[in-house]
Amino acid sequence: MRLHRATALLASAITFASLALAPTAAGADPDLFYSSYGIAKAHEVKNNLNLIGWPGENAYNYYPGKNGHPSSSTNSVVWGTPGSPYTYEAKTTCAPFVTLSLKAAYGWADDTYFSTYLGSTSPTSAQYYAKFTAGTVPNLDRRTKVTELVPGDLIAIKYSGSDSSAGDPTGHTAFYAGRTQVERDGDAATVEWAVSVVDSTSNPHGVASTNPASPYLNFPDTRAVGATEYDGVGQGYLVIQADATGTVLGYWWGINENLTSQFHAVADRPIAFAHIVAAA
Repeated sequence: MRLHRATALLASAITFASLALAPTAAGADPDLFYSSYGIAKAHEVKNNLNLIGWPGENAYNYYPGKNGHPSSSTNSVVWGTPGSPYTYEAKTTCAPFVTLSLKAAYGWADDTYFSTYLGSTSPTSAQYYAKFTAGTVPNLDRRTKVTELVPGDLIAIKYSGSDSSAGDPTGHTAFYAGRTQVERDGDAATVEWAVSVVDSTSNPHGVASTNPASPYLNFPDTRAVGATEYDGVGQGYLVIQADATGTVLGYWWGINENLTSQFHAVADRPIAFAHIVAAA
């Protein structure tokens, strides 16, 4: 009965969201909400799979090759029937999840587009980062500051020291969903943002905790239940640090990662942003 009620509520929410994201009437801004179509597809998968609940969800939603899951050369996402969670699947790493969501949302986002402008029908995070930084890809406008981002924008992080030939990830790619200003390091010269992201990860953002004093409870990840962590598609919080001008300095994977040892400076892991626009 509980699942049935949750299913009905989700179906209603998805219907409302679909109406909210529908094209606007003649005379209105035709680009209103356009950048949110991709993240709406990502949310649909995440929300429906989350109705199953952990740990059962991990049979349908996982990060291939991690935590005992089978490796696969093919990443897959199945959009099922809203409100019927077992018709959905997400068996994918991070960049392919973003790519597949964009392909499901936009007519222009097909294999030809990705191979022509991003160098592959399924770009890596490093490829996304390079193209976002260049700012030359149709439908993807470069952004440089966290304060410029709106829900549906894209985040690409490049892991400069990774060896992709050895199977190491080249970085991380995610949908931007929102932000909250936080204080992370006690330095008045820097600004930190808890950035909500929808993505696929091998481990959740932050260290799952049930400690009432932990900041994690205010910025949790959907891939954790209590102190038990899972993997796959979900929503959590990166913490991005910028200087007074808004220039990004680096990030923490989660709100309660170690202040010094787990901070990733842009010198080693640079970050790029992109905003989705309709073709001119």
